[in-house]
Amino acid sequence: MLNDRPFEQAIAAFGERPAYRQVDRRLVYIDPDPAGPPPPPNGQVPSFLRTLKDVISDIPRKEPVYDDLAQVDQLNRSARRLATVVEAVRPRVVELVGSVTHGLPNSGAGAADIGRWRAARDASAARKAGFAYEGYVRLRLALIIDDITRLIADICDVPEGSDAGGRIAAILDGWARASGVYAEAIALPRRSLWRRAAELPEWAEFLHSFDRNFRHRRLRFVIQSLNRLYAVLGDERFSGVSAERLNAIKNALLLDLRNDTRGCAGAGYRGSGARGGDRSAGPGRVCR
Repeated sequence: MLNDRPFEQAIAAFGERPAYRQVDRRLVYIDPDPAGPPPPPNGQVPSFLRTLKDVISDIPRKEPVYDDLAQVDQLNRSARRLATVVEAVRPRVVELVGSVTHGLPNSGAGAADIGRWRAARDASAARKAGFAYEGYVRLRLALIIDDITRLIADICDVPEGSDAGGRIAAILDGWARASGVYAEAIALPRRSLWRRAAELPEWAEFLHSFDRNFRHRRLRFVIQSLNRLYAVLGDERFSGVSAERLNAIKNALLLDLRNDTRGCAGAGYRGSGARGGDRSAGPGRVCR
């Protein structure tokens, strides 16, 4: 509930508070209705403090509300479009998961089983994507490098678009090429998807260590899938599942997501750095 304009801060807060089940979010705006009209101008030059107050507080509240409403409408359309895309691909995802797990097991699966299924799923998806897989990986790598560049610039209080910011970007770009993160060729993963950590190429280890947004999206999808189970707990297929058990699993995932969001990505990265150089070199040192 808002007691005045502008709406930017309230809209920005949505991204910091993701919903883990279907919700209906509404911005309730209370239009101020003063008791009487303001006093007429007295002809005096306003003081510095009065001018500063008008610029920071009064003028923004008197701006037209159209821009704020247009921003809310754009946010709604983006959310609906994303939800449509997710629901459209869900049947193929369910089919792929069923193929790599050979049907969901009735007994509990361990971490090793889930890791093996995830590796097989990733390898299968990559093979089906074909040449588009390399473009997808390179785009992810470039976006992560951009995120790290902004992180370092923020830590060093470097203005965006400055010469110093450009040098940071150039240094990270050079490091990524020298270390093998920007590999000349992105090979399709085998079904095992490099089961041993030592088999991971530099670009794959970099993705696993630094792509926090990917991990967060994956955890949120799992949490949303758990929420779907509450509605079918009476089904005989889920006779051994209770709401309390779902609550415990979901709380553990939410805690993991919260801790990972507050933590620092890449702290465990052990890339090779420049060829023949220090293996601890790279963005992970900023975190440590």
